[in-house]
This record gives sequence, structure tokens and C-alpha cells, in this order.
Amino acid sequence: MSRLHDIVENHEQLGQLNAVLTHYGVNAAFVAASLLQAFEQEKENEEQPEPNQDLITDLKQLVATY
Repeated sequence: MSRLHDIVENHEQLGQLNAVLTHYGVNAAFVAASLLQAFEQEKENEEQPEPNQDLITDLKQLVATY
């Protein structure tokens, strides 16, 4: 039950974050580029787990469309 609770809570938090970002006019290209930059910085730190490669590929494609 804890995992399900975490999933639902994360979904709610992402919805709230989306509302704030939308309110201030932050677009998807900015968010995607920021995530890619953060993943690249984490990649340099070997202690961090490797991010999902499919997510990185999808974000790169999204950024390329803007």
C-alpha cells in the first residue's frame, strides 16, 4: 500500500507543480531542457543512479521540436 500511496502523492504533487509552472508561463521546452541539463550533471556524479535512458531520449526529441 505504501508504494501506491507514493505514486498517488507524486501524481498530486506533479499536478500542483504543473499549475504553478503554467501560471508563470513556463513552457515544456524550458522544463525539458532543464531536466536534460540536470541529468547530464548527475551523470558526472557516479554516486547517482543512471536516469531512465528512454526518458532522456524522449526529452531530447521534445526539445528538438521547439
